[in-house]
Amino acid sequence: MKKIDKRVWWSLPILLGVYLIYRQFAKSNQPMVDPLAQVDPIIKSKPSPSPSYSSNYPLKKGSRDAGSPKNPNGLVVEIQQLINAYGGYKPKIGAYVSLPLKLTQDGIYGSNTEWAVEQYIGKKTIDSRADTINLEQKMIEKQQKNNSIFR
Repeated sequence: MKKIDKRVWWSLPILLGVYLIYRQFAKSNQPMVDPLAQVDPIIKSKPSPSPSYSSNYPLKKGSRDAGSPKNPNGLVVEIQQLINAYGGYKPKIGAYVSLPLKLTQDGIYGSNTEWAVEQYIGKKTIDSRADTINLEQKMIEKQQKNNSIFR
């Protein structure tokens, strides 16, 4: 009877591990959801002409939206929402942290927003609407590349 008990106790963690692996792969077979469908409509539309501190380009470190940080409305928060919608950014720490981080959508173009923008378009500032469009295109390309790896 003791041998049977030992076998049961040794097989439980193995069975649990197999179940968890199966459950993880079963989730990955689900169709991909458009990340912009879950985000506010501010991303899908052009920024409103409402007055804000950063209503004009360039956006650089220190730029702020009107009402930030409590109730931001403008281009900086649009960029932050866009980066979060496509999976966030990798932190400066390096290879030790592999999970992407989300930006705080406070309407302040701080060091984290600057770092995230630089990862995608290769420069720290957003000088025009063309840079915003370029940022979104780079994010779409990255997402498509990641999706093709896991298929």
